[in-house]
Amino acid sequence: MKQYNIFATIIMSIISFSSCTNDIEKLAIIPTEKGQNTGDNIILQERNPNLPLEEKLILSKPQTRKSNSGKDEIFLGYSYKIKDRNHIQGSINSLGFPIIDIDSIRKYRPSYLQEKLITVTETNIFTYNNLDKYLYDSRFGKKVSSEFTFNPKVFATEKKEAITKLFGNIEKATYGELEVSFIKGQSTLNHLPSSRLWYISQFQNHIFTNILYNAPMASILNEFGEFILTDYFTGGKVYALFASKAKEGTTAQQKEDDMYTSINTSVINLNNATSINLGFNGSNFDATTTFKSTDTYLDMKTFGGEVSQSVAINTKVSNINIDLTPWRYSLKDMANNTMIDIADNSLYPLSAFVLEQNFKQRLDDTFNEILPANKELVPPRIEIVRVLARTTPSNEALYDVAAVLVTRQTDRIILSDAMASSATDEELRKNENNEVFIQKVEKIATEKSKFFSSDIEISYNKDTKLNPTLKSPLSIELTGFNERNFYRFYYEKTNIEYIYDPATHLCLSYYINKGDDRILDIYGIRNWIESLPEKKISITTLANSYKIIGL
Repeated sequence: MKQYNIFATIIMSIISFSSCTNDIEKLAIIPTEKGQNTGDNIILQERNPNLPLEEKLILSKPQTRKSNSGKDEIFLGYSYKIKDRNHIQGSINSLGFPIIDIDSIRKYRPSYLQEKLITVTETNIFTYNNLDKYLYDSRFGKKVSSEFTFNPKVFATEKKEAITKLFGNIEKATYGELEVSFIKGQSTLNHLPSSRLWYISQFQNHIFTNILYNAPMASILNEFGEFILTDYFTGGKVYALFASKAKEGTTAQQKEDDMYTSINTSVINLNNATSINLGFNGSNFDATTTFKSTDTYLDMKTFGGEVSQSVAINTKVSNINIDLTPWRYSLKDMANNTMIDIADNSLYPLSAFVLEQNFKQRLDDTFNEILPANKELVPPRIEIVRVLARTTPSNEALYDVAAVLVTRQTDRIILSDAMASSATDEELRKNENNEVFIQKVEKIATEKSKFFSSDIEISYNKDTKLNPTLKSPLSIELTGFNERNFYRFYYEKTNIEYIYDPATHLCLSYYINKGDDRILDIYGIRNWIESLPEKKISITTLANSYKIIGL
């Protein structure tokens, strides 16, 4: 069996910071006096410097891992990167890390995995005069599940960077891509919504769960990828990228048409299904007068086969005469087959395999560049601010005053008592008065300090007005939040503890790694949590019916 290197292994090292003064000074966490204004926030209760600080979860670059084909080579449930400057669609080098425990799924629900043998040869030639045209016509968009939307410009940006790195900044160039795929098999994971919920609650990779709760979302996306793979093809593939400048006066459409013709005539026996001969002859490229082989550059690679490596890197087409017949013949041995393409509608965003609503939203909005890519976690805190309650028919904005839990990911979780829904417009207008605002701030701060102890920072800001309907900053309202109504449930299978309210279907969750529950101290909620009664609940009920917020 041919061995391939893929991005699939992660080395995690955790640096624990103690609560001693020196460590605090190193992190530039400066104690503040009560009433001091820091960043426009007035501190009512400073954070206890003896509380544990964030664990520094360092994600090293993934190492190489050997993988075999057949039943041992199964990449279903792996993360898939598009932001790795790898411009080749379906490349095995874009694989990241296993998010789902496929071995366990195979054991308990083997019917959810399907692997079949097929014999199909596909040829695709795609030409584009600029990257805007690439964005419009690219097949990549079809690979992403139609259930979700993503910003395709993100992918186009990566494509441009990859091409520039390969060929340099070729202005006014026309590009062509050739893919000749010899498909021998297909692997599919059942990805219905009900199945995905089952995977999350039962078979989420434990390392990924730990990372999800203890690393910035931007780091997770950068290291492991933005999507999860649920359906792909195996076999062998030839991929070639061409770049050339057309003669002056050629229309955009003519450039693309003639680039297609030049590529098509350069491939030996491309259209002869009965012949096993395969090759590329650069002398045939001059089929039109638009492009010259001496001014056209080529990057060609093969995937699978006995020679899985670059065949030509940034080489003039006129210098190329490649015989790929031995390579194609070697594909008859299934041990030489590898992943070569992705099925349509089979890439799901990472958020599709996450239960926590704030994590889901931050993953999506960070990827789509709506939210900033935070590089570090922050100490959590409570802010008391004005929060949009509703608008009048005349579009007047009316605000409530509420406590907002700022999580380590900087999510704003609005702890609403739901009283605003029954308040009159006039009562809400009074919240614009700073004296009324301060009175409510003092009342809320006193109440929250009972549950978040005297350890977590509590502040207020007279100028901040949050609108939960806007995407930035990420704000999620927990309507009817009452700390007294919660129960706790530890789900041993995933090492996650859930704090849930059956009346409002609100839920907070946090990860406990091998009994290490310092997260309770980081948030200053140990006394509150340990006072709650334990009560079992079905993880399926939580997944289907509760608004879950990850801490």
